[in-house]
Amino acid sequence: MNQKNSEKETGSNSGSAEKTQESKGNAKAKHMPFTDHLEELRMRLFKIIGSIVGTGLICYIFASRILNILTAPAPEGIVLQYLRPTGGFIIYLKVSFFAGVLISMPVIIYQFWQFIAPGLFPNEKKRVIPIVFFTVFSFAVGAIFAYSIVIPMGLQFLSTFQTETMKPNWTVDDFISFVTMLMMVFGLVFELPLVALFLGKIGLIDSKLMVKYRRHALFGAVVFGAVLTPPDFITQIALAIPLWLLYEISIVLVRIFCKKSTEEDI
Repeated sequence: MNQKNSEKETGSNSGSAEKTQESKGNAKAKHMPFTDHLEELRMRLFKIIGSIVGTGLICYIFASRILNILTAPAPEGIVLQYLRPTGGFIIYLKVSFFAGVLISMPVIIYQFWQFIAPGLFPNEKKRVIPIVFFTVFSFAVGAIFAYSIVIPMGLQFLSTFQTETMKPNWTVDDFISFVTMLMMVFGLVFELPLVALFLGKIGLIDSKLMVKYRRHALFGAVVFGAVLTPPDFITQIALAIPLWLLYEISIVLVRIFCKKSTEEDI
């Protein structure tokens, strides 16, 4: 009996010691001087910029191939052109920068999570890698969805306004901006389930609240699609529908995972 009691006391002592260590670590992070936070932020931003610049320089070598990929959705018969002597060079730089940002996305997200990691408990820090993976995966799915479905549909619709006296004369600069903007927007929109999970974990929202405001979310998706996409019906609906579906998926995820989290805390 004494041995069992001593084992229980030892276990409880070790558990309390771990909790004390966790609380000390979080207290240390919370009481870091403001200048230390700025220095940490500066270091993280420096790594992000370095990754974008480094990968962008490498991508410049393959800029022509990347440009061919980005201009592939152009409707048949449309000839893209640049209007300034330096236009081609500027386009290559833009394409390289965009590719550098996409390739550096895991680094960007990882550095962001590492910046907030000092304020997390050890068990929360273990989830950083899976969170980074699913964040990058969601962004990639959104960007691919925009490139393969939304952009071709939108461009095909926009090209139907030509007449015998009015022909489309698109510049490469505007075309690349159109494509990259939609890919970035859809990539960010597809992060909605992860954002909802995060807000659910910290207790700001729950599935009941999300169901209550479902109609408001649908209206917001339509407005959001109208604001962030070019002024054509196809791309606006193409953003609004996935946004609404992602909201429904977010409700299910919050109901499943945040409920478990609450039960564990109790």
